[in-house]
Amino acid sequence: MFYSQLLALERSFSEEFINKADRYFLGLPCNAKKEIAISRVATHLQCSYVESANFLKACTEINFMHKYFVLCCPECGHIIKRLDAIDDIKSTEYCSRCEKELEENEFDSAQDIEIRFEIIEDAPFEDGQHCIDSKKMRESADAVRPDSLQFAWEHGLLEIGEFYSVPDDESDWIARAEAITTTQYTSSTEQGNALENLTRDLFNQCTCFKATSEFKTELNQIDGLVIVNRYLKGNFFDEIGSSFYVECKNEKSTPKNAYISKLLDVMGRAGCPFGVFVSKKSAPKTFRDICHDIYLAHKRVIICISLSEIIEMLKNQENFMDLLHRKYIEVQHNANKNLKELGIMQG
Repeated sequence: MFYSQLLALERSFSEEFINKADRYFLGLPCNAKKEIAISRVATHLQCSYVESANFLKACTEINFMHKYFVLCCPECGHIIKRLDAIDDIKSTEYCSRCEKELEENEFDSAQDIEIRFEIIEDAPFEDGQHCIDSKKMRESADAVRPDSLQFAWEHGLLEIGEFYSVPDDESDWIARAEAITTTQYTSSTEQGNALENLTRDLFNQCTCFKATSEFKTELNQIDGLVIVNRYLKGNFFDEIGSSFYVECKNEKSTPKNAYISKLLDVMGRAGCPFGVFVSKKSAPKTFRDICHDIYLAHKRVIICISLSEIIEMLKNQENFMDLLHRKYIEVQHNANKNLKELGIMQG
């Protein structure tokens, strides 16, 4: 066997399958070893797309392969470029095959961003060096292509934390968050804006969200609206919907139960299944039971995040998406102990 690293997978895959994979990888040209796709492995190893995805996921877990993403033309399927991050799409992109410029909003993130794998060896990747078979891969407009982000998400090749980009200037963010606890504000508006703006910017560090603090409803002013601009079907993304509200309270006192009622009312009028309450002071323990009761009665989830939790997250270089996901699950189960402390979830 040439790639002896694959022997580490012999408990999960048959000897015949591993030997076939070894021969396939060995016979690939140098550049092709840097552009391995779920669909191609399935074709050459004569297995299903799901089995191919599971195999490639296992290859990344043993550090035999590295995964990355590519941007494909929505019209012809040609690979436009390799992405440094999932959200690394410019306002206009050029497809050399179609010979036309494409606007950012013409791309369907869940389908036109695809996942690729490379065997961990030294070899360059050249943008646009190949294109997918558009006839084969687009047999149905509704079909999920096996190399797309949607397929990767459904089969565990994409973690929810990968949708959060840790700030480059993290020390500045920490200082900014800590200043909220010590600053003497000249007005209640200035005081409120400090926490609202920090929260908005945190959500905008998530590549799947677009947040604004300049939003009002007919009946209530709400502190923030978050649009889910990369909608992947399944799990957390199905549950939070296409948009949700954020309410912030930068007050010295413990938050009042009435604040949750206000947020629930606004969510109900808009049909939002998810809401986020952010406060300078930690929410009282009663909030946990209230939020769980709301979930049971209305099938809506409100999670509470304190400023101290945000500061701790930034200092520990933890993941905001993981934090949201963990708190979401804790509300559903009325968890009386932090799932992070139990070592079950991050965030």
